Amino acid sequence: MHLPIARKFICSDFQQGQGAVAYYLRPMPSSSRLITIPFSHYCEKARWAGDHLHAPYVEEPHIPGGHLRAVNKVGGKTVPVLVTEAETFTDSTEILHHFDRAVPPEKRLFPVDPGEYADVAAFEESFDADLGPATRLLVYHHGLSDQGMLVRVVSPSLTRLQRVAFRALLVPLAPQLRKFYRIDDHTAAKAVTTVRGIFERVGAALADGREFLVGSRFTAADLTFAALAAPVLMPPKHPSFGSNLDDAPGALRELMTSLRATPAGAYVLRMYREHR
Repeated sequence: MHLPIARKFICSDFQQGQGAVAYYLRPMPSSSRLITIPFSHYCEKARWAGDHLHAPYVEEPHIPGGHLRAVNKVGGKTVPVLVTEAETFTDSTEILHHFDRAVPPEKRLFPVDPGEYADVAAFEESFDADLGPATRLLVYHHGLSDQGMLVRVVSPSLTRLQRVAFRALLVPLAPQLRKFYRIDDHTAAKAVTTVRGIFERVGAALADGREFLVGSRFTAADLTFAALAAPVLMPPKHPSFGSNLDDAPGALRELMTSLRATPAGAYVLRMYREHR
């Protein structure tokens, strides 16, 4: 169950930095502003944490490239960025810890028990470092070759103006993204190996029948794995992706289908079904 979080959609991407509010969904006063690329899986990680912990915030989503002015103004380099009255957080893990500090210990995403905390933190750090970059690379590798598909998949998170802007910007942006993330056939093959290896390790951890990766309740380990695995699973209930695998090109669709069939893939789908 979610609080009515205010999400402020900014159409700044074709307006020379002059942001214009397009519309509000379920407006609610908030002093915290979450700057995102709405379909970014690291942004989904931060947004999911805020929703799960009932933290009031206003989401300010931009398309890639359009986010730079917003994050640079507050001292960030990439998204997500959380701007509060007292402090600015420029890393998704920092944002989770900030949200955690506002809730009772028994509800925190990082448990207070030292052993469980260490296990959750180790999972979360590993997924951040290895899984997130690999799934992002795979989606861009396939999506930049089929830009219409990429726009269709992420369109649930974009306004009409943002969809038009994103489609137009993909043409000049694609070579820059390929260069920045070092995307080619070789790195994509390595990313598949990385993703499958992490899925196997998570599946092995769940093989004893446990419901969650650590302890007896949903933690940052579960949230981070599910959010960062989502680009190669397109789970139903995801707020930014379509869930129809037919929208994905053949090679990516085959990968997604095979990953959904693994224990780790089924676990992600369950996390989205039961905790998102």
